[in-house]
Amino acid sequence: MLYKDTTEQTVTQALMGLVNTESPIHGEIIIKLKELYDNTTDPLRPPKMSDRIYNGRLEAFTPIAFTSLLVDKIATLLYGRKVTRSYGVPELDERIKKTYANARGVMMRLTKIASLCGYGVIRIIRTWDGNYKFALYGFNDVIPIFNPEDPYGHIDGIVFDILTEELPDWVMELNTIPKKSVHRFEEKITRHKRSQSGEIMVPGEYHVKVDGKEIKTPYEGLNPLGDYLGAVWWRGLDHPFNAWGKSDILPLLNTLESVNELFTDGRELMIWGLHNPVITNAVGKVDWSYEPRAVWHVDSNANPDGDVWVKRLENNAHSITDLKEFINLLIQELHVTSRIPSVSVGDNTGLGDASSGRAFEIAMTPAKELIAEKENCAIPQELELMEELLAKMIYYGDVSGKLNPTPDPREINKIMDNAFIDFTPISFPQEVVAETLTGEVMGKIRSQRDAIKHLHPTWDDNMVDEEIKRINEDTGTSEIQERAKLEELRSRINEE
Repeated sequence: MLYKDTTEQTVTQALMGLVNTESPIHGEIIIKLKELYDNTTDPLRPPKMSDRIYNGRLEAFTPIAFTSLLVDKIATLLYGRKVTRSYGVPELDERIKKTYANARGVMMRLTKIASLCGYGVIRIIRTWDGNYKFALYGFNDVIPIFNPEDPYGHIDGIVFDILTEELPDWVMELNTIPKKSVHRFEEKITRHKRSQSGEIMVPGEYHVKVDGKEIKTPYEGLNPLGDYLGAVWWRGLDHPFNAWGKSDILPLLNTLESVNELFTDGRELMIWGLHNPVITNAVGKVDWSYEPRAVWHVDSNANPDGDVWVKRLENNAHSITDLKEFINLLIQELHVTSRIPSVSVGDNTGLGDASSGRAFEIAMTPAKELIAEKENCAIPQELELMEELLAKMIYYGDVSGKLNPTPDPREINKIMDNAFIDFTPISFPQEVVAETLTGEVMGKIRSQRDAIKHLHPTWDDNMVDEEIKRINEDTGTSEIQERAKLEELRSRINEE
């Protein structure tokens, strides 16, 4: 038994050692991700590249706004549809109705932040009129305090580290703060640590620093929400070895930069004929720089047999064609590895001759699978956000009418047992669905009645009957019968 326990403990420690609790996004990478999204990057510069050559690259630089295309599409697919949130208690649902009615854009922006750097933070703010809204943080202004026993679960605490021109009113009321145009405002919040029996072992804390100096708070260093933080650590996707979360863009970073560089190469090639072959009768080593705008100085004695000549051959048509094919291949791989198909952003060339609704749905399968993964990650975080919001409403007396009670997790858990989140299924354009259903009806995979009910889910049987009648009257017969007649005619022609 002792051996078994020791083995399990060793395995657990080994697995925990694989989980990295350091952010994969920092410094230059943060700047690069932001620039890629804004499409404000500069061309890459190798250490030995001269200023003259680099300035030429800057002139020809042709960046493609691919990052924002991918990130925005992911956000639209995930939160560009209806999301139903409910506590299972009508009074509470009515209380949060306004908060979530204004949250659609917030959730879209949160998804974009998490798509870029893998994580974000959504914080609950009580407004002056007694309502609640969400504030977003990400990149460099938050630090999580992970639970060492469960780094992928709820975090133990969080540090907000922001620059602000205005400090909260209570800071100025309780402290003397030197006037500055911008202050560094740091908040450290931790939740209660409880024993297995539920007793508080270490109380949650709330500490604030302004410009590096700790100040007084209204709560004497304690977290007034107790077991709650008033914020949720939001992962775009779970990363198998990093508790911070998985970025959609970080694994594509080098490929995205390569696309920009290749487009720039193509522009240089068209402007300067960069890759045209050069031949010469000069003898010995020729120290010429083969690059755009290069000036060559030819030694007249470089060929003892006569005059030295240098010829540039005519532009090889294959040079730009090969480059174009490689760029297309790279863009295709970007769509494959990002799981955002080109057809999802309006490029139907990949569908080929099978440009049908069914082909569109098949092409969109990777995107649907990606969004399904993100839904599975988002739903427990959405529930956690509802739980944190409920705790804050209880604290401010918006549930029981009692002001400033420490939220009781047992009461909150009972309510959350009935809470649910529901994402409306991803829908395709109506014409795509109609085309797919028509193909299934003609292929005898689906009945005409079932297809109409699928296309118009709110119709009753009488409305469906009327539509079938109208279709048959318009065509003179059903589509299936028409197809059967066509097949019969073809068979007779083949027999003759």
